[in-house]
Amino acid sequence: MSLGPQLRQESLFNMLTIMLVIAALVGFTASFQHAVDQLVVIPLERMMDTLKSSANSILRSVQHIAHEKGAEEEGENSLFNEHDIDDEVEKILETDMLEAMVAKLARITSLVLPGHEREYVNESNMDENTKDWIAKEYLHEDKGLANDNNEKRKKNTMHSPNQTRSTIMRRSLKPTEKAFNAPPQTAEQHHNEQLTKDINTWTFDVDGLNKKDRDFTVMFLFHTFEVVDENNMSETKLNAFLKKLESSYLSKNTYHNWKHAVDVCHTVFRFVVETQAHTFLTPLETMSLLVAALAHDVGHPGLSNGFLIKSKHHLAILHNDQSPLENMHCATLYEIVGNADYDIFEGLNSGDWRTCRKIMISAILGTDMIHHFPLISKMQVFYEMHGLPLQKSIASGTCTVDSAPGMKDSANRWFMIDCFLHAADISNPVKSFDICKKWAYLVVEEFFNQGDLEKSRGDDISPMMDRSTTNIFSMQVGFIEFVVFPLYDALIKTFPSLEVLLRNMIKNNREWTSRRIEELKQDSRMMRGDQDKTLKNQQEEEKLKGRLGQLEEKVEKALDSVLPMAIKLEQAKQKYEEMLKVVATASMHFGSGNERENSTNSINTIYMGRGRISNGNIIEEEEELSGRLTDGGPA
Repeated sequence: MSLGPQLRQESLFNMLTIMLVIAALVGFTASFQHAVDQLVVIPLERMMDTLKSSANSILRSVQHIAHEKGAEEEGENSLFNEHDIDDEVEKILETDMLEAMVAKLARITSLVLPGHEREYVNESNMDENTKDWIAKEYLHEDKGLANDNNEKRKKNTMHSPNQTRSTIMRRSLKPTEKAFNAPPQTAEQHHNEQLTKDINTWTFDVDGLNKKDRDFTVMFLFHTFEVVDENNMSETKLNAFLKKLESSYLSKNTYHNWKHAVDVCHTVFRFVVETQAHTFLTPLETMSLLVAALAHDVGHPGLSNGFLIKSKHHLAILHNDQSPLENMHCATLYEIVGNADYDIFEGLNSGDWRTCRKIMISAILGTDMIHHFPLISKMQVFYEMHGLPLQKSIASGTCTVDSAPGMKDSANRWFMIDCFLHAADISNPVKSFDICKKWAYLVVEEFFNQGDLEKSRGDDISPMMDRSTTNIFSMQVGFIEFVVFPLYDALIKTFPSLEVLLRNMIKNNREWTSRRIEELKQDSRMMRGDQDKTLKNQQEEEKLKGRLGQLEEKVEKALDSVLPMAIKLEQAKQKYEEMLKVVATASMHFGSGNERENSTNSINTIYMGRGRISNGNIIEEEEELSGRLTDGGPA
């Protein structure tokens, strides 16, 4: 009987102990939750609020990332559904958004780290000649690929303080419609009209033109987007300026001559047309791009920067070994326009004059190949920040200077001008093979002339400039693989409508590779008794085939990623062209009869872009695009 009270006391004690343990656990849980909130949840909430409110441009890219998979499943039209950005961001899981954001920031960070440009250069695929050439011409290294390049171009990215708002806010450019006020055509006008159609293709061969047609081409390029009228340019002074500029190029050069200048100008014109850059570039900026393209090599002596520096040339001394050629080109251009007879900029106000000068100096200095790989990295950063939203804006038909994502900032527009000019300067390998081959032999001959000069001076011959050891086929394969492809791969990510150039490039690389392999086989047949030589040739042949296969895979991947957007942009551009045709047809009833308009009729004619408005070759390209999309991959 005495055990009852004792058991009750023990039970009560155990219950109190359990309650204390539960209370302790509850307190610990609450304390732990509070700590997690303070250390993790609240900081993450602040981080997400900051991202949503202050990283709008990145969030737009994240929005596209979030919809990419859905776009593939629902069809390409989902790329262009209009949604409010804030509503869409709310629908994305914060963890997914954070993951996408971190991945994007990691890519951007990797693109701006010192030495990133070396990722474009795969030493294992390079012969010694190519390795030395890339190191000296593109990385400014004297030996191998070991040292980081710390020299980077300084760009002018600020508005001129006196630049008026009206310059930036000016209406978007569009092709002129004066051409439709035309009288019956003469034979010459018919020829010029056909020439304008040829100009608007990638198969246009500037080198094959006579002087009259070449002069017509240059005037056509300047009149197309009305940059002459919009910038108060005197027609008389423009003609005088072009003649003076042409005479300032050295005709003895096989490559760096006036034909090359016109070819580059035509190529940047095609970039503007195909990318519809006229929707986000101002007339002043378009004029600056065209003039910079024509003047980018004026006075070129046919020698490289490396030679000028090595030989202590007066240009290298004058410009402290910093881009001596490009600095000279800029100075020569402004010496020409300094003469009142050639001053095509006299109609600009002081703010526009300074802005134009900044744009052209930056673009021309950017053609120094030392800036090649840093420019590619910047192009990739631009794509990460603005690429997809910009494509959507262009395809929607609502793109303007103010609305184009990233393009309201003049620094980005001027950077794109730099990209266009540099890409045009090395564009021969992305044209048809006939054009590519012609320019390749011309530039190699100029290289060899420098090599002969270096040999006569007792100097070491620069890489790729020794006519006794340089193989043009191998040289072109290396140039396309290590120099041209990385740039155009980055350019086409942002502007998918240029994808045909990547297809031209891989066709050209196949041709150069095939010619080198056939040369090796012929050499082996002639040297049947030399087993070592035959084995060496076989090894080089296998290596070339492997390199070609790797490049083809990269190109196929790049084309697959941009093809749906390229077709969308093509369709949007065709709608824009049809609208222009309707407006232009209506304007036929209101012709002024002005004699100057009639005389420049053919110059003012343009059929922008591809498709039914262009020639048969381009129609075939459009059909090939559609076929590849249906088949699910590149042909």
